Amino acid sequence: MSGIPPQRRQINVGSLVISPQDNEILFNHLGKKCTTMSSGVVQVFTADRNGSWNKRCCGVACLVKDNTKRSYFIRVFDIREGKMMFEQELYTGFTDNLQRPYFITFAGDTCQVGLNFSSEEESKRFDAALTEVTVKRNRRTGTTLLLISLLKPPLILSALQMFSHTLSFFTLCCFIGISCDSPAQSSTSFGVEGKCVAFNPVHVFFYFHFTILGYFALVYCINLQCGCTVKKSKGCKY
Repeated sequence: MSGIPPQRRQINVGSLVISPQDNEILFNHLGKKCTTMSSGVVQVFTADRNGSWNKRCCGVACLVKDNTKRSYFIRVFDIREGKMMFEQELYTGFTDNLQRPYFITFAGDTCQVGLNFSSEEESKRFDAALTEVTVKRNRRTGTTLLLISLLKPPLILSALQMFSHTLSFFTLCCFIGISCDSPAQSSTSFGVEGKCVAFNPVHVFFYFHFTILGYFALVYCINLQCGCTVKKSKGCKY
């Protein structure tokens, strides 16, 4: 009997340098429907305007897949106090840089952030997990972002103006009683290719409906362009 295979349950990946009991405490702090794909003991640094690094907090960094929010986060937990010390959502276009075997940097919402790992092995695993997630996300959203980037508001407005002008011309033809091949051809050019033909209401009827459909399609694209913003988290939380 064939059927749909059950989905594999995602397993939390704990830190290598803390005890199994502490890892269990860490997993309990993740929250419902949250899974850590990589974990490591870190110091969190942020860069000021002068470019110097300032220590903010310590804890266990987790690359969390939050199924409730349908997104990925870097979260640092204090397992003793049972609270989250730092959070950064993996926004669209997120990249990290392994500057040292134990030091990972990335652009946060308000500043440059650095994670100083206590173990080089944990740093390498965390960086590999980040790369896997970002590559997968960029592959999924690449085509959509390309199409949206092509639909710039000035181009859409220009297209709407073109539709409006063309529709006005053919509406005028309905009242005059003639229908020309295109707005660029004048009534004085009666060549073989540019001659005016007898008015046919059916042509104008179909043209009018196709123009209206095109107009609503472009309005939908404007809404899509205005509504599709790069997803960012609320900011660095310390």
